[in-house]
Amino acid sequence: MYWFDLLLLMLASFRLTHLIVSDDIMEPFRKLWENFPFVHDLVTCYWCCGIWASALLVLLHGHFPTLARPIILIFAVAAGQALLERWVQGK
Repeated sequence: MYWFDLLLLMLASFRLTHLIVSDDIMEPFRKLWENFPFVHDLVTCYWCCGIWASALLVLLHGHFPTLARPIILIFAVAAGQALLERWVQGK
């Protein structure tokens, strides 16, 4: 794996994890699991979700690179944009 692939995977897993755990659009998804404590913890804990989001992206990258590349790239670009926005806003 090249360093650039690792960087893309890191950014993509950061964004995917944030999407699942924190973004408003995923609130209905998180609420689905309120009666299932184990799963609810996985979709509301940044550290828990992060390991599984990372594993999913790494496995996709390893087994289905043609399919995974655009998905990873989209999440990585979105992560870069989010980090730049935080920097511009001074957060």
